[in-house]
Amino acid sequence: MPKITEMFCFASYGKDEDDEGIPTMLTRFGPLPMVGADMDLVSLLLPQARIAANDLGRRIRIYKFTCREHIGEIIPDSERPANYTSETPVRQTADPAV
Repeated sequence: MPKITEMFCFASYGKDEDDEGIPTMLTRFGPLPMVGADMDLVSLLLPQARIAANDLGRRIRIYKFTCREHIGEIIPDSERPANYTSETPVRQTADPAV
Protein backbone atom coordinates (compact mmCIF):
# COMPACT_ATOMS: atom_id res chain seq x y z
CA MET A 1 0.00 0.00 0.00
CA PRO A 2 1.22 3.55 -0.66
CA LYS A 3 2.01 5.92 2.19
CA ILE A 4 -1.05 7.85 3.36
CA THR A 5 -0.44 11.55 2.63
CA GLU A 6 -4.01 12.82 2.80
CA MET A 7 -7.30 11.82 4.40
CA PHE A 8 -10.86 12.62 3.45
CA CYS A 9 -13.89 12.62 5.68
CA PHE A 10 -17.56 13.30 5.36
CA ALA A 11 -18.92 15.57 8.10
CA SER A 12 -22.53 16.37 8.81
CA TYR A 13 -23.40 19.73 10.28
CA GLY A 14 -26.47 21.57 11.46
CA LYS A 15 -27.50 25.21 11.54
CA ASP A 16 -24.54 25.88 13.80
CA GLU A 17 -21.55 25.05 11.60
CA ASP A 18 -19.46 24.34 14.72
CA ASP A 19 -21.70 21.33 15.39
CA GLU A 20 -20.09 18.66 13.20
CA GLY A 21 -19.90 14.90 13.28
CA ILE A 22 -18.61 12.10 11.09
CA PRO A 23 -21.51 9.94 9.94
CA THR A 24 -21.14 6.18 10.02
CA MET A 25 -22.63 3.43 7.93
CA LEU A 26 -23.63 0.13 9.46
CA THR A 27 -21.73 -2.86 8.08
CA ARG A 28 -21.68 -6.49 9.11
CA PHE A 29 -18.56 -5.62 11.14
CA GLY A 30 -20.33 -2.77 12.95
CA PRO A 31 -20.41 0.99 12.39
CA LEU A 32 -17.84 2.26 9.88
CA PRO A 33 -16.95 5.98 9.90
CA MET A 34 -17.16 7.63 6.52
CA VAL A 35 -13.47 8.40 6.00
CA GLY A 36 -10.92 7.39 3.38
CA ALA A 37 -7.36 7.91 2.19
CA ASP A 38 -8.06 8.35 -1.52
CA MET A 39 -10.64 9.78 -3.90
CA ASP A 40 -11.61 6.31 -5.13
CA LEU A 41 -12.98 5.48 -1.69
CA VAL A 42 -14.64 8.90 -1.42
CA SER A 43 -16.42 8.17 -4.71
CA LEU A 44 -17.61 4.82 -3.35
CA LEU A 45 -18.91 6.49 -0.17
CA LEU A 46 -20.87 9.23 -1.98
CA PRO A 47 -24.12 7.20 -2.32
CA GLN A 48 -23.96 6.35 1.40
CA ALA A 49 -23.33 10.02 2.21
CA ARG A 50 -26.47 10.98 0.29
CA ILE A 51 -28.46 8.40 2.27
CA ALA A 52 -26.99 9.73 5.53
CA ALA A 53 -27.85 13.33 4.59
CA ASN A 54 -31.46 12.34 3.98
CA ASP A 55 -31.69 10.15 7.09
CA LEU A 56 -30.13 12.81 9.32
CA GLY A 57 -31.82 15.75 7.63
CA ARG A 58 -28.44 17.48 7.67
CA ARG A 59 -26.03 18.66 5.00
CA ILE A 60 -22.79 16.74 4.63
CA ARG A 61 -19.49 18.24 3.57
CA ILE A 62 -16.38 16.45 2.36
CA TYR A 63 -13.11 17.56 3.94
CA LYS A 64 -9.56 16.87 2.83
CA PHE A 65 -6.76 16.80 5.41
CA THR A 66 -3.15 17.01 4.27
CA CYS A 67 -1.26 17.53 7.53
CA ARG A 68 0.32 14.34 8.83
CA GLU A 69 1.43 14.09 12.46
CA HIS A 70 2.56 10.89 14.14
CA ILE A 71 1.17 10.90 17.70
CA GLY A 72 1.82 7.31 18.77
CA GLU A 73 1.62 3.68 17.78
CA ILE A 74 0.00 0.47 18.98
CA ILE A 75 2.58 -2.19 19.72
CA PRO A 76 1.81 -5.86 18.88
CA ASP A 77 2.00 -8.24 21.85
CA SER A 78 5.05 -9.96 20.30
CA GLU A 79 7.02 -6.67 20.32
CA ARG A 80 6.10 -5.35 23.76
CA PRO A 81 9.04 -4.44 26.00
CA ALA A 82 9.42 -6.18 29.36
CA ASN A 83 8.30 -3.06 31.27
CA TYR A 84 5.07 -2.75 29.26
CA THR A 85 1.88 -2.29 31.30
CA SER A 86 -1.72 -2.27 30.13
CA GLU A 87 -1.89 1.43 31.09
CA THR A 88 0.68 2.34 28.39
CA PRO A 89 -0.59 0.82 25.12
CA VAL A 90 0.65 3.72 22.98
CA ARG A 91 4.26 4.77 22.62
CA GLN A 92 4.39 8.54 22.17
CA THR A 93 6.85 10.18 19.83
CA ALA A 94 7.93 13.82 19.67
CA ASP A 95 9.40 13.50 16.18
CA PRO A 96 6.98 15.23 13.76
CA ALA A 97 8.87 13.80 10.76
CA VAL A 98 7.94 10.23 11.68
